[in-house]
Amino acid sequence: MLVVNFSVCRKGEANGREGLAFKVVDLCWSPPSDSSYKLNFDATFDSEKKLMGIGIVVRNYRGEAMIVVTAPRSHLRYAYSAECYALIRSIKLCREMRLQQVVIEGDAKSIIEDVIGQSTNSSWQGILIEDIKYLLKGMNGWKLSFVRRGSNKVAHIAAKLGMCFQILSQCGLKMVLL
Repeated sequence: MLVVNFSVCRKGEANGREGLAFKVVDLCWSPPSDSSYKLNFDATFDSEKKLMGIGIVVRNYRGEAMIVVTAPRSHLRYAYSAECYALIRSIKLCREMRLQQVVIEGDAKSIIEDVIGQSTNSSWQGILIEDIKYLLKGMNGWKLSFVRRGSNKVAHIAAKLGMCFQILSQCGLKMVLL
């Protein structure tokens, strides 16, 4: 997938010319193999307001979006729990959709490493990880992978949108997507 980033430049920034400059960026997202799905998940977190937004995007082997989820959540204390919640919701969504072959990708490296790892931890983070491991049990056609932010951009944007929904609703505003 290629994305074109546009920006307005002052004189001297874009080859000595003033005006519109653009840069083509390869986001490195690649579709899954035939008959498979790829799910990207992300969470955004505001530590001051204790708010989070989750973003989930499920695409087929042609790269077509099958479903996009954006949702808010409040009363969280840590970014780690926000990312865990996004992964838990992603796994539940795949189960609800009865997906057999799915690659789940996210940019929460420490969480993905903890889930894939063999160690156990009795802290609150460890309990969340054990919940995720339990949800993944028996899902033999599923794979969990770490990707860099550039490959997870659409899920990140959806997560930001989820947080915006939360902030708007706290202000008494309603948002309707058409």
